[in-house]
Amino acid sequence: MIKHQIVGYSNSGKTTVAAKLIRMLTKTGYSCATIKHHGDRTPLSKEPAGKDTAKHRQAGACGTLAASDSEMVLTLQHNRAFSLNDFINFYNVLSLDVLLIEGYKKEKYPKTILLRTENDLPLLKKAVNIKCVLCRDKSLVDLVSDNFTFPVFYMEDMEDYLKWFLKRVEKGDYDE
Repeated sequence: MIKHQIVGYSNSGKTTVAAKLIRMLTKTGYSCATIKHHGDRTPLSKEPAGKDTAKHRQAGACGTLAASDSEMVLTLQHNRAFSLNDFINFYNVLSLDVLLIEGYKKEKYPKTILLRTENDLPLLKKAVNIKCVLCRDKSLVDLVSDNFTFPVFYMEDMEDYLKWFLKRVEKGDYDE
């Protein structure tokens, strides 16, 4: 399973890029799943009162899994922080081709960095295993290209990035 991160600061376009990658990958026959970092301190979801899984949680279960023949919804709370590897391990049991990870800037997996403005440039020094950069500001493309060796794409030319990504997946050109 190929693991690839999409990272950038808030409102940089991570979800938009992830959605475009997912559409392209599934259209070409690859199975793709995602992990999204939820940086807010607000709860991810509230189960409707009176539902079976809510009753299980109220009774003290730390996790509930509701399942049908082709779908499942897992809710889990733990007394310690989950790591990205904890979440990846959930997907390891499936036969996936690509796992896209939105966020988790400090992790080690191959990543695409999204830059909005020059103010985001310090992310290029903080992040590891950068495979390419997507710039929202066209003037950043040359600036980043002149100072780094990885491919740099302009977000308005998304097709170029998608072709680059697909070629890497097809070749299995992925190191972790």
